[in-house]
Amino acid sequence: MNSRITSAAAALIIAAALTSCGKDKTSDKSSVTLEMNTTAASEITSGETSATTKAAETTTQKKTTEAAAEEKTEPATDAPATEAPTEAPTAPPTDAPTDAVVTPAAPSVNSFGADNLLSDASPILSSLGSYSGRSVSQACTSSGNDVVVYTYPSLELQCYIDGGIEYIFDIKIMGAGYSAEGGLTIGSSRSDVEAVLGTGDDISSIVCYYHDAYEVDIEYNGDTVTSIEYYAFI
Repeated sequence: MNSRITSAAAALIIAAALTSCGKDKTSDKSSVTLEMNTTAASEITSGETSATTKAAETTTQKKTTEAAAEEKTEPATDAPATEAPTEAPTAPPTDAPTDAVVTPAAPSVNSFGADNLLSDASPILSSLGSYSGRSVSQACTSSGNDVVVYTYPSLELQCYIDGGIEYIFDIKIMGAGYSAEGGLTIGSSRSDVEAVLGTGDDISSIVCYYHDAYEVDIEYNGDTVTSIEYYAFI
């Protein structure tokens, strides 16, 4: 701004000097005025261009500075956390199935019936274990066979011997721990017996049930069973 004022003042001084030297006032004045205006306009334009350039440079520098500040001050964003892959649970190893060893059940020695008559006594005697008494009678059957009597607590078995083999022909249950067909036991009632065997022949305190090859004898004390006996005809 000061440089433009100084240039204008210098132009005015030069114009005054020319006027005082006797030149055409009108012509010189127009010339001086044109030159002064042209020079001043040029300087003003130059100054404005310079000012504009400086302003543009300042604006650019300011924007650059602000952009740099924004880059410095822009908060860092955390990258999304990457979850570690989780392993699928593995089932514990299982042993290969092994074939179970099945032990065949021993013949039942708690329940007796007509099916046991005239059968080999060896399996039943082995299952019953030690007997409390054993006696032998010679030629006691109609065929002249020897008879062996085994006594157990609450049970008695009679066998005849044929060819060295003992066969059961008489079974007598006398106490708890054993049962007959239909679940009859010592202590069962008369109605229980009749529900299984029906009505038999009363002989004193014993009711007999006769079949073709055997009979069943139920002994009562009143209406309560005290013994159950199966007998095969030999």
